[in-house]
Amino acid sequence: MRYPFTANDNADASNLSDRALPDSRVPACVRNALYVYVTALHSAFPQRVYSLSLYGSLALGGFIERSSNINFLTVMVGQIGDDDQLAIRTLHRQLRRLDPWASRLDGEYAELEQIEADDLDTPCLFVADGSLGGRREVSKPDWLTLVQCGVNIIGPEPAAFIPDVPWVDLEREMYNSLGSYWAPKADTLWLFLSSAWVAFAVLTLCRILYTMDRHTVTSKQEAAEYTLGIMPGEWHRLIREALRIHSGVRGMSLYVSRIARAAETRRFVREIIRLCSERFLLKLPKPANS
Repeated sequence: MRYPFTANDNADASNLSDRALPDSRVPACVRNALYVYVTALHSAFPQRVYSLSLYGSLALGGFIERSSNINFLTVMVGQIGDDDQLAIRTLHRQLRRLDPWASRLDGEYAELEQIEADDLDTPCLFVADGSLGGRREVSKPDWLTLVQCGVNIIGPEPAAFIPDVPWVDLEREMYNSLGSYWAPKADTLWLFLSSAWVAFAVLTLCRILYTMDRHTVTSKQEAAEYTLGIMPGEWHRLIREALRIHSGVRGMSLYVSRIARAAETRRFVREIIRLCSERFLLKLPKPANS
């Protein structure tokens, strides 16, 4: 087992040199949080941590200091039992006291045996906002991100032990997301009165469109720029509004009315579903009329 930093009582992770960083994509602001997390893992689970990798915006080059999470996958040797869950809960509670960035940790704990068995659908213990939650599946785009460009912190590179994600599985998951998750959301006006939901919906759908077109994953920003290049001008204001919200920078909305913005977001959801259905011959539930 290897660690990116030399753990000792006098180590100051905030002053680590660039050469000590595991990857140039890791920004300086999160170094200390990663340092204390690695040290805590080493202490709580000696000889059981097989790997720690980062995915999401950090891996895709779209990390925004004001708003992005630190998406991670920690792979453990052996079954993660009840005692382990208690230790993980305690570990993250302590981390939040040591570094404010620890509250941005958002990821999963998986068992090595599960991954080696090519079982990527079993729900994993997850941490959200720095606290242990229940269980959830790692999405196929997230597995693909880990394989294609995951940031290695502990252990082998993700591509060395995570099996390839078949395109048909990724495609099926996106089909289900469009038809079962996003189509019903388009019927709910009040949901998109929230700025956070506008950004989440628009940028997630841009990423689905990009992935379906390019058969690869990318950051929300790059997917939005790609969508701006292929969608008619009538959608450009909404996409730029989503990027504005996602940036976390305070500023004036591009819309004078939240209701008008919400209505346009609903139309955008339906348009992306229609476009994907037409371009990729998807058989999806037909969205209801507004």
